[in-house]
Amino acid sequence: MLHPSGGNGLQAHRVNERIVHLARHHYRDTATLLERAVRAGGAEPVIIGGHQDTIPQFLGLLPAGLRDQFAGCFIADPHTLTRRRSVTSPIASSGTGGTCRTSA
Repeated sequence: MLHPSGGNGLQAHRVNERIVHLARHHYRDTATLLERAVRAGGAEPVIIGGHQDTIPQFLGLLPAGLRDQFAGCFIADPHTLTRRRSVTSPIASSGTGGTCRTSA
């Protein structure tokens, strides 16, 4: 059976499953590194930045201790976000845990 895009549907499914698996693996590794950094540095608010569709996936893999320290997130467009522009300060100072902001 051919996929509507002209390719093999089974092959496209396998590629998509591999992408999901690699993303999950990356999120787990990142959560582990973040947990180590927070543990070494003390109780600091955790602010997550990234693409709108990936932040919930990442948050779902955070250990309970990190989720308790989650202060908020920001949606970032890597093409417009620069090192000079910080969107984390307003989140950290607002005290409103769990909110998301856009970088625009």
